[in-house]
Amino acid sequence: MENNTALAELDRDWMKIAPLMLNYEKTAKTQKDRDFAGSTVRSKYLGSAPIDHSTVPQLIALQGDRRYVAAIDRFAKTLASRTESKPIYMYQYAYRGEFSASQTMSKTSVNRGEVSCG
Repeated sequence: MENNTALAELDRDWMKIAPLMLNYEKTAKTQKDRDFAGSTVRSKYLGSAPIDHSTVPQLIALQGDRRYVAAIDRFAKTLASRTESKPIYMYQYAYRGEFSASQTMSKTSVNRGEVSCG
């Protein structure tokens, strides 16, 4: 996320990159569906802002929601549908600790923190 060239490319080619980045290139069957998903997601997380260094927190929230939150939510709903009126609780653990998996991937120790866009 420190690479301004990559951010500019993502901004410029969002409709082409987003289906791959967010893993809906096969589930959205038509180009029209992929374009609708891409524009809807971009609007929800970024509004009309360009993708650049200032919108990195929103991109991180988008990736986190897509990769983790959606699956956890789906699991909780499935579990709730199979219990007989017993409450289901979800907890969010957001303590970074001394090291982070993102440190290895991003090659930086910058703590992006937690951002909620939804």
